[in-house]
Amino acid sequence: MKKTLLLLAALLTVASCGSKNKKSNVDPVQQAVIQALLAEDEKLESVLFDSFEKVDSSTFADELLRRKKTFALRARQDELLYNQYLKEGKPKNAQLRSESLRKDKEVSRGLDSLGAALGSRINDVAFYDYVFTGRGIGEGYTVVFNYVHASVTPDCRVLAIRRKKNDLHKTTGKAIPGYEALIKGIPEEEEEPR
Repeated sequence: MKKTLLLLAALLTVASCGSKNKKSNVDPVQQAVIQALLAEDEKLESVLFDSFEKVDSSTFADELLRRKKTFALRARQDELLYNQYLKEGKPKNAQLRSESLRKDKEVSRGLDSLGAALGSRINDVAFYDYVFTGRGIGEGYTVVFNYVHASVTPDCRVLAIRRKKNDLHKTTGKAIPGYEALIKGIPEEEEEPR
Protein backbone atom coordinates (compact mmCIF):
# COMPACT_ATOMS: atom_id res chain seq x y z
CA MET A 1 0.00 0.00 0.00
CA LYS A 2 2.83 2.41 0.90
CA LYS A 3 4.55 1.65 -2.41
CA THR A 4 1.36 2.45 -4.29
CA LEU A 5 0.97 5.74 -2.45
CA LEU A 6 4.61 6.66 -3.06
CA LEU A 7 4.26 5.78 -6.74
CA LEU A 8 1.09 7.84 -6.98
CA ALA A 9 2.77 10.79 -5.23
CA ALA A 10 5.76 10.54 -7.57
CA LEU A 11 3.47 10.47 -10.62
CA LEU A 12 1.56 13.50 -9.36
CA THR A 13 4.82 15.35 -8.77
CA VAL A 14 6.04 14.55 -12.28
CA ALA A 15 2.66 15.54 -13.72
CA SER A 16 2.65 18.81 -11.82
CA CYS A 17 6.22 19.61 -12.86
CA GLY A 18 5.21 18.95 -16.42
CA SER A 19 2.28 21.33 -16.10
CA LYS A 20 4.55 24.05 -14.68
CA ASN A 21 6.85 23.79 -17.68
CA LYS A 22 3.97 24.07 -20.14
CA LYS A 23 2.65 27.42 -18.97
CA SER A 24 2.14 28.52 -22.57
CA ASN A 25 -0.56 25.83 -22.92
CA VAL A 26 -2.46 27.11 -19.89
CA ASP A 27 -5.18 29.69 -20.39
CA PRO A 28 -3.98 33.08 -19.05
CA VAL A 29 -6.98 33.33 -16.71
CA GLN A 30 -6.26 29.89 -15.29
CA GLN A 31 -2.59 30.81 -14.93
CA ALA A 32 -3.55 33.97 -12.99
CA VAL A 33 -5.79 31.93 -10.67
CA ILE A 34 -3.02 29.36 -10.19
CA GLN A 35 -0.56 32.11 -9.24
CA ALA A 36 -3.08 33.61 -6.80
CA LEU A 37 -3.70 30.22 -5.19
CA LEU A 38 0.03 29.53 -4.89
CA ALA A 39 0.60 32.96 -3.34
CA GLU A 40 -2.28 32.44 -0.91
CA ASP A 41 -1.03 29.05 0.33
CA GLU A 42 2.77 28.83 0.43
CA LYS A 43 2.65 25.06 1.02
CA LEU A 44 1.20 24.49 -2.45
CA GLU A 45 3.62 23.67 -5.25
CA SER A 46 1.15 23.19 -8.10
CA VAL A 47 -2.52 23.43 -8.96
CA LEU A 48 -4.40 21.14 -11.32
CA PHE A 49 -7.90 21.96 -12.58
CA ASP A 50 -10.51 19.31 -13.30
CA SER A 51 -12.92 21.97 -14.59
CA PHE A 52 -12.74 25.72 -15.10
CA GLU A 53 -15.79 27.53 -16.41
CA LYS A 54 -16.75 31.16 -17.03
CA VAL A 55 -20.20 31.60 -15.49
CA ASP A 56 -20.94 35.34 -15.44
CA SER A 57 -19.66 38.83 -16.07
CA SER A 58 -20.20 42.24 -14.48
CA THR A 59 -19.84 45.62 -16.13
CA PHE A 60 -18.45 48.67 -14.38
CA ALA A 61 -22.05 49.95 -14.17
CA ASP A 62 -23.11 46.70 -12.44
CA GLU A 63 -20.27 46.93 -9.94
CA LEU A 64 -20.84 50.63 -9.25
CA LEU A 65 -24.50 49.90 -8.55
CA ARG A 66 -23.55 47.00 -6.24
CA ARG A 67 -21.13 49.25 -4.32
CA LYS A 68 -23.67 52.11 -4.11
CA LYS A 69 -26.28 49.74 -2.65
CA THR A 70 -23.71 48.40 -0.20
CA PHE A 71 -22.70 51.82 1.09
CA ALA A 72 -26.31 53.07 1.17
CA LEU A 73 -27.22 50.09 3.37
CA ARG A 74 -24.18 50.71 5.55
CA ALA A 75 -25.24 54.35 5.91
CA ARG A 76 -28.77 53.35 6.97
CA GLN A 77 -27.35 50.91 9.53
CA ASP A 78 -24.89 53.49 10.85
CA GLU A 79 -27.65 56.09 11.15
CA LEU A 80 -29.86 53.67 13.11
CA LEU A 81 -26.99 52.79 15.44
CA TYR A 82 -26.05 56.46 15.83
CA ASN A 83 -29.60 57.32 16.93
CA GLN A 84 -29.76 54.28 19.21
CA TYR A 85 -26.49 55.21 20.93
CA LEU A 86 -27.67 58.80 21.42
CA LYS A 87 -30.88 57.55 23.07
CA GLU A 88 -28.88 55.17 25.28
CA GLY A 89 -26.54 57.96 26.36
CA LYS A 90 -23.43 56.47 24.76
CA PRO A 91 -21.75 59.49 23.16
CA LYS A 92 -18.47 57.72 22.29
CA ASN A 93 -20.30 54.98 20.39
CA ALA A 94 -22.53 57.58 18.73
CA GLN A 95 -19.44 59.52 17.65
CA LEU A 96 -17.93 56.38 16.07
CA ARG A 97 -21.17 55.71 14.17
CA SER A 98 -21.30 59.36 13.09
CA GLU A 99 -17.78 59.09 11.64
CA SER A 100 -18.65 55.82 9.89
CA LEU A 101 -21.81 57.42 8.47
CA ARG A 102 -19.76 60.35 7.16
CA LYS A 103 -17.35 57.93 5.43
CA ASP A 104 -20.23 55.94 3.93
CA LYS A 105 -21.74 59.09 2.42
CA GLU A 106 -18.33 60.25 1.21
CA VAL A 107 -17.76 56.91 -0.55
CA SER A 108 -21.23 57.08 -2.13
CA ARG A 109 -20.44 60.51 -3.59
CA GLY A 110 -17.05 59.25 -4.71
CA LEU A 111 -18.64 56.32 -6.53
CA ASP A 112 -20.69 58.79 -8.57
CA SER A 113 -17.45 60.56 -9.53
CA LEU A 114 -15.75 57.28 -10.46
CA GLY A 115 -18.72 56.37 -12.65
CA ALA A 116 -18.54 59.72 -14.42
CA ALA A 117 -14.78 59.31 -14.92
CA LEU A 118 -15.34 55.97 -16.67
CA GLY A 119 -17.33 57.75 -19.37
CA SER A 120 -18.04 55.45 -22.31
CA ARG A 121 -16.27 52.55 -20.55
CA ILE A 122 -19.09 52.35 -17.98
CA ASN A 123 -20.69 49.44 -19.86
CA ASP A 124 -17.43 47.56 -20.46
CA VAL A 125 -16.86 44.28 -18.62
CA ALA A 126 -15.18 44.94 -15.28
CA PHE A 127 -14.64 41.27 -14.42
CA TYR A 128 -15.73 37.73 -15.18
CA ASP A 129 -16.81 35.14 -12.64
CA TYR A 130 -15.48 31.60 -12.91
CA VAL A 131 -16.16 28.39 -11.04
CA PHE A 132 -13.57 25.63 -10.85
CA THR A 133 -12.79 22.28 -9.35
CA GLY A 134 -9.38 20.73 -8.92
CA ARG A 135 -6.66 20.29 -6.38
CA GLY A 136 -3.57 21.96 -5.06
CA ILE A 137 -0.58 19.78 -4.37
CA GLY A 138 2.32 20.32 -2.01
CA GLU A 139 4.83 18.04 -0.34
CA GLY A 140 2.61 15.65 1.64
CA TYR A 141 -0.23 18.11 1.30
CA THR A 142 -3.31 18.27 -0.93
CA VAL A 143 -6.11 20.82 -1.06
CA VAL A 144 -9.32 19.96 -2.87
CA PHE A 145 -11.00 22.83 -4.71
CA ASN A 146 -14.65 21.83 -4.97
CA TYR A 147 -16.67 24.43 -6.87
CA VAL A 148 -14.52 27.38 -5.88
CA HIS A 149 -15.42 30.77 -7.35
CA ALA A 150 -13.09 33.42 -8.75
CA SER A 151 -13.53 36.92 -10.13
CA VAL A 152 -10.92 37.97 -12.69
CA THR A 153 -10.60 41.17 -14.74
CA PRO A 154 -10.27 41.00 -18.54
CA ASP A 155 -6.54 41.72 -18.12
CA CYS A 156 -6.24 38.65 -15.81
CA ARG A 157 -6.04 40.41 -12.44
CA VAL A 158 -7.57 38.15 -9.80
CA LEU A 159 -9.94 40.16 -7.61
CA ALA A 160 -11.28 37.40 -5.38
CA ILE A 161 -11.24 33.65 -4.87
CA ARG A 162 -13.90 32.31 -2.53
CA ARG A 163 -15.28 28.92 -1.60
CA LYS A 164 -18.76 30.41 -1.09
CA LYS A 165 -20.36 32.12 -4.07
CA ASN A 166 -22.15 34.56 -1.76
CA ASP A 167 -18.78 35.92 -0.60
CA LEU A 168 -17.36 36.39 -4.10
CA HIS A 169 -18.38 39.99 -4.75
CA LYS A 170 -17.46 41.42 -1.36
CA THR A 171 -14.23 42.91 -2.69
CA THR A 172 -14.75 43.14 -6.44
CA GLY A 173 -15.07 46.92 -6.25
CA LYS A 174 -11.29 46.82 -6.81
CA ALA A 175 -12.08 46.40 -10.52
CA ILE A 176 -13.26 50.03 -10.65
CA PRO A 177 -10.37 52.42 -11.36
CA GLY A 178 -9.89 54.63 -8.28
CA TYR A 179 -12.04 52.52 -5.95
CA GLU A 180 -9.21 51.35 -3.71
CA ALA A 181 -8.06 54.92 -3.10
CA LEU A 182 -11.65 55.94 -2.40
CA ILE A 183 -12.17 53.37 0.35
CA LYS A 184 -8.68 53.70 1.81
CA GLY A 185 -8.94 53.25 5.54
CA ILE A 186 -12.01 51.00 5.37
CA PRO A 187 -10.95 47.44 6.21
CA GLU A 188 -11.76 44.91 3.48
CA GLU A 189 -14.09 42.95 5.74
CA GLU A 190 -16.07 46.15 6.37
CA GLU A 191 -16.80 46.81 2.69
CA GLU A 192 -20.06 44.93 3.14
CA PRO A 193 -22.94 45.85 5.45
CA ARG A 194 -22.60 44.72 9.05
